[in-house]
Amino acid sequence: TAQEGGGRRRGGGIPGMGGRGSEDTRPRYFFSLNHNITLENEVLLAEGGPLFDQLDGFVLGSGAIPRNSSRVEGGLFWQGYGFRVSGNYVGDAVLRGGDLPGSSDLFFSDLATFDVRLFANLDEIFEQEDGWLSGLRVSLVADNVFDARRRVTDENGDVPSAFEPFRIDPTGRYLGI
Repeated sequence: TAQEGGGRRRGGGIPGMGGRGSEDTRPRYFFSLNHNITLENEVLLAEGGPLFDQLDGFVLGSGAIPRNSSRVEGGLFWQGYGFRVSGNYVGDAVLRGGDLPGSSDLFFSDLATFDVRLFANLDEIFEQEDGWLSGLRVSLVADNVFDARRRVTDENGDVPSAFEPFRIDPTGRYLGI
């Protein structure tokens, strides 16, 4: 129930555990890590036709397909304050250019980005259940903290104009409130 013993219970705590009324005042935290390895990604369009190995760059859709990718997330929440960090990794990949004149293989470097969130729920901090503070959260946001960008090169080691770092990721690092 939302009302228990005259106080508001917040954030999935256990009733009766904690200092202020029925509110659970223990810190909450989480951590998650996963890593994906694509062992095989092949496409056969017709019986007896060619077999397209997408991990080797013979991609039927758009973009190169990496063999490895990872994601990590963690956070801490306590008495209206919170911190969350996340990271994303995409492995290197290749996109084969084909046999047409002027086409070239493209090589995509790996990319690791990290995001950070700090926030404060003002109604919890100032213990205001009603009024203009109700539900008000102030957050500091930092996306792609280290301003990482994926590098794409052709067979000669040159960056094609369509894959310049500021074209494929025009924002880069982002800071916000």
